[in-house]
Amino acid sequence: MPADLRLVTARDLQVTNAALTGESLPVEKNATLQIPHDAVLAERRSMAYASTLAVGAIPEGLPAAMTVTLAIGVSRMARRRAIIRSLPPSSYLAACLSTCL
Repeated sequence: MPADLRLVTARDLQVTNAALTGESLPVEKNATLQIPHDAVLAERRSMAYASTLAVGAIPEGLPAAMTVTLAIGVSRMARRRAIIRSLPPSSYLAACLSTCL
């Protein structure tokens, strides 16, 4: 986390608090919990602090963005005729290398 924050909504969020509390396992966070203001750090399940790591957090738009990026890359390769359907040159190279060794 780049800064301390209070969670407003969270779904299946786990955070590693090892730097703050010494806990070795990730802690499940819950935005709906009401916690007293004098609670110790380990009990504040609706807060996330700087220098802690979100575990398994994948932004919702990441798979779509990666798909679009890969599609653009493939279309650029196709325009440069870098995509081939058969691989006879590589099989010839492999045959040559096995003969030379």
